[in-house]
Amino acid sequence: MVLDIEQLEILKAVEDEGSISAAADSLFIAKSGLSRSIKNLENKVGFDLIEKNTYKAQLTSKAKMLVEKAEEICILQDKLGEFVKLLGENIESHIKISSSIMFPINKLSELIKITNKKFPKTHMFLEREVLSGEQLLLENKSDIAFVETKTNGKELEYKKVFRTEMPLLIASEHPFLNTKKKSLEKLKQYPQIVLKSSLAHGATAGLYSKNSKWFVSDLQSKKELILNGMGWGRLPHFEIKKELRTCKLYELNEIEPTEKLLIYLARKKDTAHGKVNQFIWDCY
Repeated sequence: MVLDIEQLEILKAVEDEGSISAAADSLFIAKSGLSRSIKNLENKVGFDLIEKNTYKAQLTSKAKMLVEKAEEICILQDKLGEFVKLLGENIESHIKISSSIMFPINKLSELIKITNKKFPKTHMFLEREVLSGEQLLLENKSDIAFVETKTNGKELEYKKVFRTEMPLLIASEHPFLNTKKKSLEKLKQYPQIVLKSSLAHGATAGLYSKNSKWFVSDLQSKKELILNGMGWGRLPHFEIKKELRTCKLYELNEIEPTEKLLIYLARKKDTAHGKVNQFIWDCY
């Protein structure tokens, strides 16, 4: 059975206005035409829509249920219309963004803010990850990604977007700093704090062989373990400015030089990208 949305809107007007005449006036149609539409709808559904024994026009309980369901359908219809419009304009209804935790959250927030302002109808899904951004792109689990590796130029295209320093760090009160003739071999007697990939089969970064390790999945945990003297490891400079300034962390430059870390914006090659994806790409 196919119901006419306009007839259902008439029922809603009767419910809102409280009379046939007022409903007809609000819809700018004749009272007789409105009554005829209601009668036709009653014939179609097979039950009464207007109470027979009331002074004012009131909907029956079944009619009220019908109007309630019709409102849900109208909302869905509007959403479908918006979706079709977005498709026609090549604007994604949603976009999946993944970002390495090595890309500062404040920079990511700025990007999301301007993107949302430009495309308010597009839903954005953000995932923070470790050493898995390229794989998420290849598995179609993200549409565009901020990654700390650049290993697949055949399938992915890249843009350099951010650079930071990665000093080797240890807590300023760690007993290792009392060691005479400090060396990497002596440092390895203490646990290394290591970031592990978000993917179960993913890689790890900056591993030294033959030493004990703590594996963590986020920067904050790694930072707290190092600060509390549980081990040593590298952290991005933007994450430890305060701790270096207050001398809570010590840079082991005499053992290993500070490394440079580059963050790239990446997406699939040979793929038709929508306007939101292109807007993010063009921001860099």
